[in-house]
Amino acid sequence: MFTKFATAMLSKDVQFVSTPDTISCILLTSANNGPAGTTNVQDSAEFVSDVVSTNGGTGPCAELATAGGYTVGGVSCGTPTLTINNHVLTVTLLSNATWTANSSGFTAYYGLFFDASGGAQTTNPVICWWDFGGAQNPISTMFSLQISSSGLINITGS
Repeated sequence: MFTKFATAMLSKDVQFVSTPDTISCILLTSANNGPAGTTNVQDSAEFVSDVVSTNGGTGPCAELATAGGYTVGGVSCGTPTLTINNHVLTVTLLSNATWTANSSGFTAYYGLFFDASGGAQTTNPVICWWDFGGAQNPISTMFSLQISSSGLINITGS
């Protein structure tokens, strides 16, 4: 989870209650070892443009280009739902992030989840990122980030 995501929730820049915002996911290349690379944008990033260098961003990572079944801008995961159980707030998404790779496929190393309500990389708050542990190269198949039953993120209170 990005450190500044908590600030975005508290200041209501990311809305999970009442009228929830839409959450989307983009795929990233291997540039700079992802969001936790040498520049450690995990602590400093607030918006998508702080993480990605493509499409007007200034961050250290690059979004995949439109090719092989991937389209720049990623996919919508719908609106989130919240549950609270035993002092744990769980954020679950309406749907998984899914792409259908064509016969040429694409290669991704990371998924970046963000609040898509801002409308632009410079105004869309980042939420969290997913390290695939290496290159994922789907060819002529569905590529889906399956959100576990324990949610996309969990915040524990005391």
